[in-house]
Amino acid sequence: MYASETELGNGALRHLSVAKIDSIDDSTDTKAREMKREFAPARRELLSLGPWKFAQKIASLPQVTNDRTVAWTYKHSLPGDMLYLRGTIDAALQRYIFRDAQAFSTEQFVKQEPHERVGNDTVYSHVSALEADYVFDKENVTLWPSYAQSAFCAVLAERTFMSIVKDEARYEQHQR
Repeated sequence: MYASETELGNGALRHLSVAKIDSIDDSTDTKAREMKREFAPARRELLSLGPWKFAQKIASLPQVTNDRTVAWTYKHSLPGDMLYLRGTIDAALQRYIFRDAQAFSTEQFVKQEPHERVGNDTVYSHVSALEADYVFDKENVTLWPSYAQSAFCAVLAERTFMSIVKDEARYEQHQR
């Protein structure tokens, strides 16, 4: 387990076969600046790649003013911390209305009621009490399970590779 952002940055640098940094907050160190700049985007990228159980929430969706009353009965606001919608649940019947095929096996894929998602903040439905099963932006990576921290280090290394490893010989070596 990595106990700090600096340790996570050094985990990414190990993937690149380059020297460690003393602190991710060291603005005079080029590697540290790159790690710091890409830290949050790498976190969001990894969390958005799939259905991470440790970053999963189920939340009731509040109804908002419906501007499409001809096609849909209800309009719901999605959670602000949502990165990846795993599915929607009819709260009254306690069953999934929609499950993302990537988040669940195809045998479990259920689409019993139509709904439409518009952007990252709204979903239209014919269900009044709707819940979202989603992956949220779990910001403190030091609290993630070790397998997810390792995956994070790999994503951070990939995002910083070209800016840290600049010469062609090292680039070709990493391609093999």
